[in-house]
Amino acid sequence: MHLRGELTGFECYHEDSSEIIALNPDLGIDHPWRFVLAFSWLGSKWNEFIAAWMAATAYIRATDGIIIDGEDWKFYTAAQARAVVDDNESPATLARLQAIRDELSRKE
Repeated sequence: MHLRGELTGFECYHEDSSEIIALNPDLGIDHPWRFVLAFSWLGSKWNEFIAAWMAATAYIRATDGIIIDGEDWKFYTAAQARAVVDDNESPATLARLQAIRDELSRKE
């Protein structure tokens, strides 16, 4: 898969929803979910982060599901997940990332 002309990708796999719920009672999940998909990507590749969020957002829109961000254990609705994608795809965010990359390359 390509995003903005750059090869990207992520992993997606099924998790046992009953196990996720049982192991994380603090999440406050109010009903058993039939499916849990886990998405993972390389932390060093921004396009993989974006591609995974795009795929997860599309999935929860189609299934009326939610996203649980494994970094901060926050819940996201489809609309909130779309806002995450939009914010991280914004020209301002992409410009900040390019500035960070440029600064790091000057230090090498």
